[in-house]
Amino acid sequence: DGRHDFIQDGDGLGESDLEVGLNQNGTPTCAPPPSNVLQAKLCTPGATTSSTTFTVKASGNSPVGIKRLELWGGGTKRAQTLNDQLLTTLTLSVGTHQVTVVAVDQYIGIAKTTRSVNVQ
Repeated sequence: DGRHDFIQDGDGLGESDLEVGLNQNGTPTCAPPPSNVLQAKLCTPGATTSSTTFTVKASGNSPVGIKRLELWGGGTKRAQTLNDQLLTTLTLSVGTHQVTVVAVDQYIGIAKTTRSVNVQ
């Protein structure tokens, strides 16, 4: 569901006493894609933005969990988060640019999604 849950060894000795806390509050930045395969998702921007500085919302998902999300714009890595949710601002010059979100997990590899964004 895009929210970070909490798992802890209850007594710290590796015994079978396990505590699980499910985060049921808050709204994810960008609803995650299904976790059946490694995937990256770009929620915003759309195909056109009317400002050279705009908000990017993205997420990723994987059967084994996301290690990090990367944001690429204009051929350069612009942001990274050690998380499955990305919320950042991006500044690009007027024109058409490729905006790519890369989801990385520890075992499967990477998945990415790219959108052409016309900055006006």
